[in-house]
Amino acid sequence: MKNEPFKGMNSESTEFSSRQAAQWATISFVLFFTMFASFSLKDKLDGINFIIAYAGVGSHLALLPLIAVLRSPSWAKIGGYTWVMVDTILFVAALNGVADETIFPCRLGLHVAAATWPLGVALTNTKALRWAGFALAAALGIVPLLGSLVPPQAIFITMPFIFIWLGVISWTLRKNPI
Repeated sequence: MKNEPFKGMNSESTEFSSRQAAQWATISFVLFFTMFASFSLKDKLDGINFIIAYAGVGSHLALLPLIAVLRSPSWAKIGGYTWVMVDTILFVAALNGVADETIFPCRLGLHVAAATWPLGVALTNTKALRWAGFALAAALGIVPLLGSLVPPQAIFITMPFIFIWLGVISWTLRKNPI
């Protein structure tokens, strides 16, 4: 069981097959890519805020099956679920006119809490899933704690780590059926 990345002991983790969960990882990957790519058009294209918000909400909600099936401690799963729910709230708030200046510090604080999910997955798994989890946890958790020492754009350092993390999850789920 130690080298298996899945916890099949509760009903949540058995609701999805590894193939279905891998598909959710791929959907999340595509939506995160769409969201990040859309940020470059934020002040150049009318309606781009809708694309950013919808891709942001979708990319985060698509993480729910992954949080459920990947083996990690309960405290880590809470961090993952918190990331999904609160970032969803922040995207909807932005869509409804809440200023970026209000949302951004909240998102930074959230990312520190969110880092506990990939950290927990890393601590309880091996190989690529472990190292991708450590890398994402560091990117999510450290950059916000640097505060004004780094520019606001530093948050985008997480982009490659999110893509690597989701790619490793998809690959691991396809290779090791639940």
